[in-house]
Amino acid sequence: MAPSRTACFAGLVSSRPAMRPVSSRMWVEEPLRLRGRRVAWLVPAALLVLIVALDWETDADFRMITWIVVVPGIAAALCGVWTTALFGVLSCAGYLLMNSVWSAQYRTGWPDFVLVVGGGAVAVASCAVRLRAARYVGHLQDIAETTRSTVLRPLPPHWAGMEQAAIYLAADSTARVGGDFYDIQPSRYGTRVILGDVQGKGLNAVTAAAALVGSFREWGYHAPGLGVVADRMETRMRRYQAYSAAMGLADEEDRFATAALIGFPPVTDADPLDQTAQADPANFPAPTAYEIEMVDFGHEPPLAVSPRGVREIATEPVIPLGLSALMGSVFVVQRFPVAADETLLLVTDGVTEARDRSGVFFPLAERIGARVGADPGLTDPVRLVALVRDEVLRHTRGRLTDDTTVLAVRRAGGGEVPREPPGPRTRDGPAPAPPAPPGGPAAPGGPPPAVKESPMAATMKAVQYRTVGAAPEVVEIEKPEPGPGEIRLKVTAAGVCHSDIAVMSWSADQLTFPLPLTLGHEGAGVVDKLGEGVRNVALGESVAVYGPRGCGRCSKCQQGKENYCLDAARLGIYPPGLGNPGAIAEYMIVDDARHLLPLGDLDPVRTVPLTDAGLTPYHAVKRSLPKLVPGSTAVVFGTGGLGHVGIQLLRALTSARVIALDVNDEKLRLAKEVGAHEAVLSDEHAVENVRRLTPGGRGAEAVFDFVGVPQSVKASGACAMIEGDVVIVGIGGGSLEVGFGLQAYETAVTSPYWGSRSEMGETFDLARAGAVDVRIETYGIDEAPSAYERLHDGKVRGRAVVLPNG
Repeated sequence: MAPSRTACFAGLVSSRPAMRPVSSRMWVEEPLRLRGRRVAWLVPAALLVLIVALDWETDADFRMITWIVVVPGIAAALCGVWTTALFGVLSCAGYLLMNSVWSAQYRTGWPDFVLVVGGGAVAVASCAVRLRAARYVGHLQDIAETTRSTVLRPLPPHWAGMEQAAIYLAADSTARVGGDFYDIQPSRYGTRVILGDVQGKGLNAVTAAAALVGSFREWGYHAPGLGVVADRMETRMRRYQAYSAAMGLADEEDRFATAALIGFPPVTDADPLDQTAQADPANFPAPTAYEIEMVDFGHEPPLAVSPRGVREIATEPVIPLGLSALMGSVFVVQRFPVAADETLLLVTDGVTEARDRSGVFFPLAERIGARVGADPGLTDPVRLVALVRDEVLRHTRGRLTDDTTVLAVRRAGGGEVPREPPGPRTRDGPAPAPPAPPGGPAAPGGPPPAVKESPMAATMKAVQYRTVGAAPEVVEIEKPEPGPGEIRLKVTAAGVCHSDIAVMSWSADQLTFPLPLTLGHEGAGVVDKLGEGVRNVALGESVAVYGPRGCGRCSKCQQGKENYCLDAARLGIYPPGLGNPGAIAEYMIVDDARHLLPLGDLDPVRTVPLTDAGLTPYHAVKRSLPKLVPGSTAVVFGTGGLGHVGIQLLRALTSARVIALDVNDEKLRLAKEVGAHEAVLSDEHAVENVRRLTPGGRGAEAVFDFVGVPQSVKASGACAMIEGDVVIVGIGGGSLEVGFGLQAYETAVTSPYWGSRSEMGETFDLARAGAVDVRIETYGIDEAPSAYERLHDGKVRGRAVVLPNG
């Protein structure tokens, strides 16, 4: 039965739910009440009077007193046991009274009296059974209410630096339970939000939802990366499925859940357990534009609602929770820009699949956009969820066919006039004011006294490529100052890459940017100075630099794929170290906060190679994961900086047998150390030896060439099996001739470049989980030219890392 409008409105999740006594609840839901008083007894009473009056007024040919048997039956349906028994007695008395006023020839007789007495007894028994069943249903409702409040726990309107509101509309007004769930979890890595829907109905669906919410609440607080949270929730769902199978619950073994998992970056250093700091909006600055992280488990995409209208956040969904075993899916952590005044609206399919009487789906974006355009104040989370609720119920005329959850969330202060960031806090309140700077306090109302830098402080060391064909040099240059929107880093670590050597081998005609060029496209450092307008990066924060640069506006950039920007070449946009000043310097400028990822507890020296030597092979390997199933083979040409990371990624993400190839025994030993099953010399017998190691000599499902010279590229193509992948990552100048009969049938040949911002975060999460450990050699900034020389000669074991500041 479809729920009433009253039942749907009862799902508002805005305060702590209060449990009511069963008897009170049953009478509250009773329809016949007048000003809080029970009036259900008036119906059988009126019927009793009507029957007696009609029998009195009609003649002897129309005796209707036996109809009085209906009176206790009506009372049994509307009243309590004692009231029903009273009407049974009154019915018997009325029958005897009316029968006695008629002469003997017109009386109905004792058989009809027995009918009236029996009808009253049956009515009393029926009423007792009805009330007992009603109490049982009420008990179930109490259990369901308690269960639902566990999964959909009430949250304060200001929580974890967010403004939020949520509404739950139950399609089943009796059970009041479904598989919808949501929660908001503060952590020192930012605020995590989830909204999801477990497939199916009933208490089993609620059990699965409770398991997922419990996992989210723990890992959302502890895990430094959103990808880790996603992985733990997937593991929890798989464990639930395994338990259900062991218990013989066949319907539960294949249960799955869709969900939208979102991470908001931290805006203060307040302790997430400091309830005062987390709940008071005054402790949070009015947000500027920022980026959210998101894993979309096949859920409805969120909408960003602002006074300018409604836009859909175009996510790339992964497989729902509980189904990863079907595809071996890797969770994609995507990043999306969000304006300061945008409210994120998340809904379950009960909204988007709500139909009117003609079968038309509810047009959420269009309907909300039109209303917000007329009243910008509707972007407030409380008003927004109420608007969605009213519009859905209006569209369906109160007849919902699925449980529906609506969640609206935005940064605290997103609808207010911008204010200055708050001062530092401790658990006990605002932190003490810092000591006055040298030279005495500033004049009241005036600027603080300027601190003049020494001549040496105004310059810095950098490693530059200055002359075509010459070796890089260590030089003293001016320390850069950040402009509006820019961030200056004090560089902790910078990677040395073969790409730099490739650039330094180009002729003057091939260079598309001027010299001198500060080298280094792998960088990590500490935020040293902020340009005007930068608010969502903290001074002193340890960060890594996302190297690719794009326009930030095209369809690829909007997906975080700045490595594949459609307009970068036309606009002359270059990455750091590959056209713009790079990271092998004591300080560097980062153009936008979106190009910084927090390192948290990661060691910047060991992590900095992951920004390219980890990100690039991760991007390359991820494309081939559907083919690398158990029993498959993956081949890696080159076990240097990128290749030895690629081997580790293959072992961590797949069940494939990994065969590594390189030109000397030392590199092959490294390949075995990092997890290769087989290590083969890359010589004239390489293809023959690889095929000999594959089942039936059929070749490999995926071949990754991290060298890219003509010999390795040709061998890579020869090692691939039918429908295999050949992935040319190295930039050694080799090319592969492709055509019918030149390669195995339907061989896919790709040449990926770097990776997306979300993939860089996923690579960091793998490092946190211990799946990747880059082998490094460290050098001081004055030793950087010799690091390039060793790299050119093939003597670097793993990755060379320069420490510009010691």
